[in-house]
Amino acid sequence: MFTKECPRCNRTLPVSEFNGRPNPDWGKRYNHKTPIWTDTRCRDCTKAVTKLRIKVMKARREGRLKAPDRCSHCQQIGRIHGHHEDYYKPFDIIWLCVSCHSNVHHGNITLNA
Repeated sequence: MFTKECPRCNRTLPVSEFNGRPNPDWGKRYNHKTPIWTDTRCRDCTKAVTKLRIKVMKARREGRLKAPDRCSHCQQIGRIHGHHEDYYKPFDIIWLCVSCHSNVHHGNITLNA
């Protein structure tokens, strides 16, 4: 049985607990013995993210939550993304521009939230 670690919850689970399908080129390109799955989060984490997005979208639509017009990290004005350190706290949001949000997820920026 193949296993994989979820990067969000750090649990090692069977690959059947992950969404997505195996990458069809996994054996050809890298000579792997275990398949590389297309979705990195386990099903539980994927469900948590989906529930969080629905709650945030509903709150924004109803006017209970409004995104600022500036990035909380670099103060740039423009399109702002909501970043969550904990998916189980839907309204604990750090508002970031597209560039800073990408840098946070790639480990180039550390936030003091």
